[in-house]
Parts: sequence; C-alpha cells; structure tokens
Amino acid sequence: MSAEHQNSIIGFVWRPEEITPAVIQMAQRTGSSAVFDFSGMEGTDGLSSCLRETDPAGLVSDIKICAPSLMDPSLERVLETTGVHNLWIECPLGFSEEDMSFFLNRLKEISKNYRCFPITGDTDLIAKMVKNDSGIGRIVLKGCEASGFVSRETTMALYSMAREMLRSSSTPFDILIWGSVFIPEAAAAFLSTGAAGIVFESAHWLTDRVAVDDSQRERLSRLRPDSTDLVGLDVQVPCRLFNKGNSLAFKDIQAYEDSLSGRTVMEANRQSFVNRVNAGAVHPLKSLFSRDEIIPLGVESAFAGAFVNRFGAKTGEAVNAFMDEIHTLCSLAEGKKNCFLDSPAAKEMGTLYPFIQGAMSWITDVPEFALRVAEAGGLPTIALGMMDSEALDQKLGRLPNIMGDRPYAVNMVSIAENPFRGLHLAWIKKHRPRFAVIAGGDLSAVRELMESGIDVMYIAPDEALLTLALKAGVRYVICEGYEAGGHVGPHSTLTLAQMVLDMKRCTPSLFQNCRVVLAGGIFNRETAFMAAMLGADAIQMGTAYLATQEIVETGALTPLYQQMILTSPPAGTVVSGRNIGLRVRSLRTPRVEAILSLEREFAAGHRDEASFRVSMEKMAAGSLFTAARGMDRPGETLLDEQTCLERGQFMSGACAGLLRDVDNLKSFHRELAQGPLFMHPPVVKTLEAPLKEPISQIKNNLNRVTLRKENRDRIAITGMSIVNTLGKSAVTVGSFALL
Repeated sequence: MSAEHQNSIIGFVWRPEEITPAVIQMAQRTGSSAVFDFSGMEGTDGLSSCLRETDPAGLVSDIKICAPSLMDPSLERVLETTGVHNLWIECPLGFSEEDMSFFLNRLKEISKNYRCFPITGDTDLIAKMVKNDSGIGRIVLKGCEASGFVSRETTMALYSMAREMLRSSSTPFDILIWGSVFIPEAAAAFLSTGAAGIVFESAHWLTDRVAVDDSQRERLSRLRPDSTDLVGLDVQVPCRLFNKGNSLAFKDIQAYEDSLSGRTVMEANRQSFVNRVNAGAVHPLKSLFSRDEIIPLGVESAFAGAFVNRFGAKTGEAVNAFMDEIHTLCSLAEGKKNCFLDSPAAKEMGTLYPFIQGAMSWITDVPEFALRVAEAGGLPTIALGMMDSEALDQKLGRLPNIMGDRPYAVNMVSIAENPFRGLHLAWIKKHRPRFAVIAGGDLSAVRELMESGIDVMYIAPDEALLTLALKAGVRYVICEGYEAGGHVGPHSTLTLAQMVLDMKRCTPSLFQNCRVVLAGGIFNRETAFMAAMLGADAIQMGTAYLATQEIVETGALTPLYQQMILTSPPAGTVVSGRNIGLRVRSLRTPRVEAILSLEREFAAGHRDEASFRVSMEKMAAGSLFTAARGMDRPGETLLDEQTCLERGQFMSGACAGLLRDVDNLKSFHRELAQGPLFMHPPVVKTLEAPLKEPISQIKNNLNRVTLRKENRDRIAITGMSIVNTLGKSAVTVGSFALL
C-alpha cells in the first residue's frame, strides 16, 4: 500500500560550502528541497560547527548525514539548535542482523521528532523498513546508477521490488528515488506511479549557483554515460566510481577488490574495501578528473550539460523550468494510460499490441509457442541460438507453415564467436520472416538483411551502437537494459531510456521513422506504463513470458524452470562474467554460485587463465539447455529435478521474484495494455517550512504549503503576535492559516 501524498519532493544535493542565502532562497522560490550533504563527516561536532557558522538564522531544513552521525547520542541536541527537520541518512550496505536491528531502532526513535529519509539500495534493509511496525514511513532508493556505494540492483528494479513489498502492508509508506534520474520524463514516470519524490545528485552541477570554476565546468561537460563504472560487486559492496577506461585509481581499487576475493566473501573484506574507497575518495566537484583520483560519480553527472542546454545556466530559472516540465508531463500521464491499445507501432508490426516476446536460446525456438504469442496479439521471436543446419531443419522447418501470415521475428546472434552466423543469415534471407532481430555489434548483417527487404530490429545496449544502428537506417531499436535476463549490457533500462530521449531532443532527424523499444525489467502494467512514459513505442519482455501457461504447455520450458522463476526471492538474480566482458544475468543456483566463485578465484590470482577458461567452459557447457529442457543434450533422457537444479543455469531478468502467478498469454497482454492502474497526480511545486515543533505533535503535512499553478489564493498574515501560538515562523503560521 502506498502513502497518499499530494506533495512530491523534488530535491537537489548541495555541499556544505554552498550553504548560502542565494541557494536557500532559490530553493524556497522554486519549491525544491536543498539537501546539504554532510555525510562525509562522522559524528556531530563538525556538523554543529558548520551549521552555526554558515546558517546562523537556522534556514537549512534538509541535511544528509552518514549512519555513524545518526547513531551519535548528541545528534538530537545539535538538531534542537538548528532549523533542520529533514534528515537524509546514507545507510551502509551489508548490515549484520544485529547491527541492522540496532540501526532501525535508532532510526525509529529519531523519526518520532524528525522526518527521516533513509537512503539505501540494500534489499534486506528495505524489506525490514516497509514492515507495518517499522515506524519510519519512508525510504529513499539508491540504485546502481547513482554515485558512491550503491545497490547491486537498478533503480527501476528496486522500485518494483519496494512497490511489491508494500502491497501486503497496511501502513502508508512513501518511496523516493535518489540519483539515476536526470530528465523530467523519467521523474514524471516515477511520480505518476506513486513515488513521493526525486532527489538529483548532479543534474544541476553546471548551473551558476554551484561553487566550481570554469575549468571544472569544462571537465564536467566532457563526462559521458560510460565515464562511470561499478566496482565492489564481488565483495558485495558495489560502488560506482569515475572511470574513463584509463583511470589508474579505478584499476587500483579493482585490483584491491580482486585481492580480497576468493571462494567466500568475508565481512572483514567488505569493510576493508569500504575503508580503502573512503580513504582516497575525492568529491567530483573538487577533483581534476585525473587518472589518480578515486571519484564517486553517478551516471546522472554525464547529463549536467544537457540540463543547462535545455533549461538554462541560471540555477533558479533552470530548476523552475525543470519542475514546470515535470508538472506538465505528470498532468499528461493520464492520457498515456491506454497508449498500447491503439498503438501505431503495433499497426506497423501487424500485431494487436506493441509487445515483443524476447528471444531466449533453447526456450523460444518452439514454433507452437510462437503461434500462441501471435494469437494473443504479441510479436513472437524465434531464437536461433547456436543451431546448426540439421537443428534448423528439424526444429524450424515447420515454422512458416505453422505461423502462416502472422508476423514473427527471428533472432540471430551476430558476433564472430557464433560459428553458424553465415548459416543463420542465409536461413533468414531464404525464409523471409517479417522481422530479424540482431543481437551483437556487427552491423554488416543488418545492412544485408535490410537490402533483402527484411525489417530489422537491432538490440542496442549503449549509445555508440544505437547511433550506428540509426545511421544505418534501422527502424526498430531495442534498448535493452542491465535488468534483462541472459546476456546484458552495461546500462540500466532507465539510463538507456533517458539517453534516447535526450538524443531525440537534440537530434530528432536521427529518429525519423524509427520506433524505440525498451527492454529489461518490464513485467507488469505499472512497468509497461513507465516504459511508455520513458518514450517507448513498444516493449520487449523475456522473463515475464516464462510465467505464462502456454510456454510450459508447448514444451518450450520445463515446469521446474517456471517454478524457479515464481518462487525466486526479490533480488534473487545475479550477474556473472563481468570481469571477462560477458555479463549474464541468472537466478542464484548452485551452478551459478560455482561460476561466481570460480571468477573470484581467477580475479584473486588463484588460477591461471588457461585453467580458468577450461573450468568455465566445462561449467557453462549445456547448463542453459539443462535448465530449459531438463536434459544434458538434445534427445537424451530427462534428468531428475535435483540434477537439473545442480547443473542448470536458469537465466532470468531482475523481475524474477516479483512474478508470483501463472497467467495465460491473452490475459497477460490485456492486463499490460488496459489493466487497472492507479495514477498519482503529484504536486511538484512545494514550499518547505522550518519545523521546530516535533512532527508527532502537529498534524500531517502542516509543514508544507502547496503552490498550485491554478486557482491560487492570496493570503496575508498581518498579526504576527499569533506566531507564539501557531508557530515560530511566518511560513509555519501560513501553513496553519490554510487549514
């Protein structure tokens, strides 16, 4: 259950040295929240002295602190002497059960008198917080796209998990997003579906109120989406840092992580890694972006230039225009609800809905399942995988007859490692399916197929390949995010979608006659709607189809595989192969754990490359086929379930664990297109008032005055003697006067 919040927080993060009247007044005028980041300070002495010096009038209402500062017994005494009433708390990753309980009790205690915003990507901690008796009331999700220590899950995956957890809760609870959002369309997608607010880490960094010089602004303007990377995943404390490929500091941290890796991950190793990063970390706005600096940096920072290009360089004007655009997009959200019902993209594809069933090797190579997808109004995709000519004839010889005149797609892996690439290309040209889906960077096959009159859908995991595909004339680009199952790229679906929207705004000619397909993490009505808000003309899904009854009925999937998907816990997938450049997302199983352990041993230098590759090939060989078909090789005897569990690699997207029931294809498609969807019309123009009184002693939401664009009433407060009874500031009095 989601909290009913009319006022949505739009916040921007500032440094303590930027506590100035100009910044505070800008926030008040625009209705944004200025969150001043003190999380680099442990304890409260530095916090107290800094606020006394920079904010003697007590105008600062929002500060970000670290967990040790929260645990400091003197925190309340410091807060009593300031205007602070909103505490944004950076929660550490990897709590022990005892430490987590201690932390939550302290958080609950502070929440009685101050509004606390715990910032975390730890799924275990999120689950504890959303319980009915947590007493916290809100949580701020920090996905792997944000800066510094982050979740191993993406922002959209975390949001879906938290929303799912709240369905069984009877207590109102607010979910906010930290970092990872950098354009209004993405903010509107979250706010319209129930998010209580968005906090921006770095989108505003090139505006004039940010205290950096011209040379630093120039460095910031050169950042790209691939200027950051994740490290620390093997020791279970993921951290996003600056890395343009030649960063010695990043390589040094990576090497240190490798030295800590091994067959098991120890708590001492995690803490040692955290200490190493923190000891050398330099704030991006104080850095030179040199090769020797450890710089916590989120993907959002690469779009600071786009922010000023779109909204201007003057902070107040830019923030105001940015929030106006969010407000406009939120007001249009209701009209987007049914965009998949009469879809131009679906008409072009010849389907009822713009839903593409993604290719999955050894699973979606069954013509009967393709037919059922088509009959339910979607576009099926046949996966050629690594089939030789005999397998093609045996498995797919009947495909044209079975499908008749119904449109379908055929997926070909267009990489040099595919020994049957030429054979597959010839087969597609001979059988002429309506669409060919190309996965892989080689565009030569794209041009050849297009010249043959076959519509091409190209899977573009990054900006460079997307641009090449568009310039080659590809009409359908599939932007597949990190949340997807099987082989994945480096960027999340949210990052890719925002990247595409920004490209379309800057170079609209590049997208003429092009359809954008989003994939990765889409599995229900809400995530499909968010994809539409993020600019998707169509959506591709894979894991969601594994929960349909037809995929088992047609023999495309074993009942065990489907059950594994349905019973997986939230955050039950993991990505292997990161260090060897072949990322694969799968469910956590004994075989996948063995692969991860082997990778850690190799990274730690405990195995030479030759023996590592031999062991990896042995582990990976046939593991997906075993999971999907329940046997070691085609035509062999079926294996028992326990053997399949031990040997199988069950590739799956991050939405596994959120799918709980088997559905039929027609019902699934209908639900995606027109199922119930409760819209949250947020008001993004808000004015935060200082809250000197404990929250528990005043009515909810009296600390906020909502400024609507329409029907504004003008109220004058003339008798200031009433301050003694209604509050200690004009704004607090105004809040009570509006009752």
